[in-house]
Amino acid sequence: MKSTFQKYPVKKLVAFTVLLSLSLYAVLGFLFPGVLGMWEHKTLDLRFQFRHWLGKGADISSHIVQVNVDEHAYKQTGVSFWKRSDYAEVLEIVSAAGAGIIGSDIYFSGITDSLEDEQLIESFREAGNIVTPILFRIGESEGYSRFDYEQLSLEFSLPPTDSLPIISDDNDNFYRAVDLAAIALPGIWKNAAGIGFVNMFSDPDGIIRKYPLIIDVGGRAFPSFPLRTLCIYLNYPASELVIEPGKSITLKNVILPGWKHRSDLIIPIDAKGSMIINYVGTWEDGFEAIYSAGDIVLYQNEPELLSSEFADKIVIFAEVSNRSGDLGATPLESNSPKSAIYPNILNSILLQEFLIEADWLLKLLIFIAFIAIIIWLCISVELTLFAILYVILNIIYVGLTFLYFVQAGFILPVVSILVPSAAVFLYNAVFKFHYQERHRLMLEYSFKCYLPPALLRKIEENPDFLTLGGEKRDVVIFFSDIRKFARIAEKLPPKELVSLLNRYFSLMVEVAFKYDGTVDKFTGDEMMVVFGAPYSHQDDHLRALKMAFEMFDKLKDFNEEIVKEGHSPIKIGVGINYGKVIAGNIGSERKMDYSVIGDVINKAARIVTNAREDEIKISGSFYELVKDYVIVEKMEPFVGKPGEAPVQTYLLKAMKNNIEDSGTAISYKPG
Repeated sequence: MKSTFQKYPVKKLVAFTVLLSLSLYAVLGFLFPGVLGMWEHKTLDLRFQFRHWLGKGADISSHIVQVNVDEHAYKQTGVSFWKRSDYAEVLEIVSAAGAGIIGSDIYFSGITDSLEDEQLIESFREAGNIVTPILFRIGESEGYSRFDYEQLSLEFSLPPTDSLPIISDDNDNFYRAVDLAAIALPGIWKNAAGIGFVNMFSDPDGIIRKYPLIIDVGGRAFPSFPLRTLCIYLNYPASELVIEPGKSITLKNVILPGWKHRSDLIIPIDAKGSMIINYVGTWEDGFEAIYSAGDIVLYQNEPELLSSEFADKIVIFAEVSNRSGDLGATPLESNSPKSAIYPNILNSILLQEFLIEADWLLKLLIFIAFIAIIIWLCISVELTLFAILYVILNIIYVGLTFLYFVQAGFILPVVSILVPSAAVFLYNAVFKFHYQERHRLMLEYSFKCYLPPALLRKIEENPDFLTLGGEKRDVVIFFSDIRKFARIAEKLPPKELVSLLNRYFSLMVEVAFKYDGTVDKFTGDEMMVVFGAPYSHQDDHLRALKMAFEMFDKLKDFNEEIVKEGHSPIKIGVGINYGKVIAGNIGSERKMDYSVIGDVINKAARIVTNAREDEIKISGSFYELVKDYVIVEKMEPFVGKPGEAPVQTYLLKAMKNNIEDSGTAISYKPG
């Protein structure tokens, strides 16, 4: 039974919550994107680490091989420094083994020994399938003019302008090259199968989570090192790349290893042209096909073995020794060779296992759903349970974000949902506490004068005991009235009279509270007690009887006390009735009291008027409830008002011993 003691201000709550939510979403999203973004990135790292811990990383393509010049290679060859002829030898061996494409992530930019350089250049010329890197200096989108790529392409024999997709002038989101930073020896890039940029961008915390597949070079979309490698591997012209900023890069009608039919290869990118790197694992335990260049030299006389490892595959050739210093942080480790990023990118593309981030619309819908659930919980449950369920809601949602990431590679927002929703929760909690406190104070104000403290505490702890909007209830109405009160009042000054009345009523209220009676009102020298509202007991009729008898016992002791003080003894008459009433809070918003209304009250008032001093008179309806427990004398019916039906009453003499264990009937003696 839901309490209607105070209607929860749902419209007000929803209005303020929606306003707060939108404000927070706007403020946090636009004014503090960096802070939220940093925290969001950390939650993504945790998801990577959790997936890695579960051993459920991305699948690994068998068409990607890494050949690294590492510390083992230096030890294997017995030298502390590799000459360019050593690099050339490895490239020749891998090319001869039938590699589909070789991505060489080594600049070879400075002139060393001419013979050494010529041997390296010759290895590029003979292979014909080696991609070499280029490094640009990147500037902000605004404030830099696009440098003359056409002149650059002529000077360095770079891909001509018509071989690269055009970037529209109104697209300022891509990274923009403003100058050339590093490039290989002329003989190398002139004989390379292609050139791709190797610029990398870490997040503010130093971790590399995304990689740009294209950058703006003179108004053209210049492909990255892994994208150029892929295009050449698939024999796909870079000029035919279909670029949709913020959506995808598409290679039309291609066939990947393992595909049976040609289809479009769609690579998701963000507004900057970057894709989220789906790291397979750490550098050491991620890919299996990782070989030391020293071992390649060692097995150069076993062409069949080498062919089985490299034939028709993408080979990434890189320097990863300690002396290279080309390290970066990933979500899974703080120091990893940057060249290890390229196999991860190519692996995602070949297997079509991309990490997809929720778009702004889905994020907004999730946020709205979160807020709706918070509002519903705020309205539906108590504050403590509200807080517990909110925590559970957060745990469930975070669990779902991890589950979706592990199972589907889908990145749901965490911080951008939990942070503003936490503020909304706090607002709702304060709002709820405010109204619950008002509810409690109103309960206390409405009932503390009428209900015994124990019952009041029960109602405060569980307001659903009550239905205070107005309801019919079966109740026992008790009236007591001081006889010959006017004579007492005439003899006493006002101050003493009020003091005497207060002492008397305090004593009577104490007895009423003892039996969980509700003290409804005091009218002059008259007192009204209700049993059965707002809270009922199965034995309310017996409680009323016991209370009446005990009141006379207490009054006897009280009279002995006041007689010694020089006052006249107080004599009362009692009337008790039983029937249906309307119970609820009655009054206005500024003044409201809990009370009962109905003809049952009027009848009880007439009965008490008919009772003489030291008499307890009960109605016929009440007598039917208690007849097995009392000894009575049936009285002559009386007429309260002209035109009304006669009222049958009974004079209560005593209570039988089936209530008390005294062995005899309990009676009260007048006087």
